[in-house]
Amino acid sequence: MIKKEIKAVFLDFDLTLVDSRPAVKATYKRLSKLIGKKPTKKGFQEYVGSRFSEVIEKLHKESGIPKKKLIDVYHKTYIGNVSKLRYYGKSLVSKLNKKGITIIILTNNHKETVKKSCDHFNIRYNKLIADKDMKKGEKKHDAIKKELKSMRLNPSEALYVGDHINDIKEADKAGISSVIVPTGVFKKLELKRHNPDLIIPSLNKLAKVI
Repeated sequence: MIKKEIKAVFLDFDLTLVDSRPAVKATYKRLSKLIGKKPTKKGFQEYVGSRFSEVIEKLHKESGIPKKKLIDVYHKTYIGNVSKLRYYGKSLVSKLNKKGITIIILTNNHKETVKKSCDHFNIRYNKLIADKDMKKGEKKHDAIKKELKSMRLNPSEALYVGDHINDIKEADKAGISSVIVPTGVFKKLELKRHNPDLIIPSLNKLAKVI
């Protein structure tokens, strides 16, 4: 149980709010093929945990392929698989909306891609902070701190929900509680080693602990 009054929830998008594995895997394989690189498990884990702009920059440097083409291929591949995705948070988002808790989707993903995906599932959120909203070199914890300041909230009044080891680290750096769901590329035991504040079996269990 998170024993404090929560006024804002930062939600990771891919593999947390939405089971986007079919789209994420498809984009990773498509981009790997485009630059002539063999997909690997380690490469996929790094791909999932990285900022979209950093991925595109890296692929551009490795292949010389224009960034615009890489972005277009990514977006078309992801959206082409959106019907295969599963929305984990339907019950949760509805309950948070009723409680008046501010929902901020915080993602390293491409903003237009996430917007279209949210429209597909009719996800009701208050704000979307994506890769393009963060300056070069900034991480999620920087975005969280800025948003808390803008909302005039203390770190104790917010929490971050994610699925990745990096999500635990970013929440810790921002000074807010981390709630982790083992729905991503890391198993529960691996996530536990990084000491999140709470691990829940599924996203919809969150409403019971805040």
